[in-house]
Amino acid sequence: MDKSKQQVWLSIREQKSSENTLLCLLQGLQGVTTIIELVNEQKIHGKIDSVDGYSNVTMSDADILTLNGKRLHCPMIFIQGRKIRYAHIPPHIDISKTINRSLGNLRRMRANIRR
Repeated sequence: MDKSKQQVWLSIREQKSSENTLLCLLQGLQGVTTIIELVNEQKIHGKIDSVDGYSNVTMSDADILTLNGKRLHCPMIFIQGRKIRYAHIPPHIDISKTINRSLGNLRRMRANIRR
């Protein structure tokens, strides 16, 4: 799905969490291919499709690297936020611009809800 057309509606609680934590950075990575490391030491490499206000991530075209070195391919995977240890920020991403863009999107979303 085209990133510009994709829109995720967040509850007020999720919006506050996104604004007050670095969750907005992870949400700003939607559409970007990156690596997410899990608390069980596995790594998932794929494109981030969506991130909700609870840090749950949906990825597409994902490769899972298991502890024993096997690589599994998943066309779509859902990762619970509490299972995420790290999200790698690709070197070409400007962190401050990504955060500001994500916060701007949250403010626009809130303004549209109030109308």
